Amino acid sequence: MGSKEGITEGITALVGSDITDAVLRLADGTNFKSIDEYSLAKLFAAALEGANRPESTKILDQLVEAITFPFDSERSAAPTLRSSDRRPQKCHC
Repeated sequence: MGSKEGITEGITALVGSDITDAVLRLADGTNFKSIDEYSLAKLFAAALEGANRPESTKILDQLVEAITFPFDSERSAAPTLRSSDRRPQKCHC
């Protein structure tokens, strides 16, 4: 298997064939294009276009939390985070 095929399979596994089929299949949708009939750039563009994006309110909430996080500049980051009641939460985007 070549690198283009491996990358194609990896992207399809990550984002799903419903997103990549527009690039990988012929116009009628019945057959796949040959390896020379599509570009990885178009496949990456389709994957980015089809990505799930968080709502703007969630992004704003994360930004406000990061800006208002109390940080003691006289201590290293690890003790500051351990002593804080408001640890940064993992993004669930």
